Amino acid sequence: MPNRILKQSICKSETIKQLSWFEEVFFYRLIVNCDDYGRADARPDVLASDLFPLRRDITLKSIDEALNKIVTAGLAMVYEYDQQRYLQLLSWGKHQRIRDSKEKFPAPPEIIDDSDISPQVAANRRESPPRIQSNPNPNPNPNPNPNPKSAPVRDAVFKPPKIDEVAEYCAERKNGIDAEAFVAFYASKGWKVGNQPMKDWRQAVVTWEKRRKNDALDKAEYSFIDMAREEGLIN
Repeated sequence: MPNRILKQSICKSETIKQLSWFEEVFFYRLIVNCDDYGRADARPDVLASDLFPLRRDITLKSIDEALNKIVTAGLAMVYEYDQQRYLQLLSWGKHQRIRDSKEKFPAPPEIIDDSDISPQVAANRRESPPRIQSNPNPNPNPNPNPNPKSAPVRDAVFKPPKIDEVAEYCAERKNGIDAEAFVAFYASKGWKVGNQPMKDWRQAVVTWEKRRKNDALDKAEYSFIDMAREEGLIN
């Protein structure tokens, strides 16, 4: 495993400033323990063993909370592959000199942009076909839409939002949603809605907003019924 690089600018990073002392130590130890692609096994017991092999006072709960915090801060993402959790450190290719080695852990199911991986891996991805599942029902027509002007626009690649982005969007909509709670909730689920990867976090905010309004209406209706019973208007 090659040496890792920590730049002086990390001392003045607003993102690192969000972390507690333990979360910061957890992040640095993760940098020197993850593979050449910035990935690692995300199971708390494995992280505790790899990152703190000589410490028996570190609980699995504190490991899990630290992982959720660096995900919330936008430093990493958690994903599942074959029913096992993994993590990917984001912006890995911007800060590390990475040798072109064999992948130790599977890549995230979402295709991340080239800024999150090494230049070598990005080049390999451009030269090699993408690793996607084959379509069981391929379209027999190789050119279903001959008019390029009417071709549908390809969906943008999803990237987990930062707390500030969610907070700004919620402020615009004046919905009162806690941005930090929103990000922490979906980060713990690997940014999935049900069993499917999230495609649009803004739509998820709108869903939370509607649910919040419905809950408020339910509480108001419940209070009205209680009051009516006290007044003897209904049984």
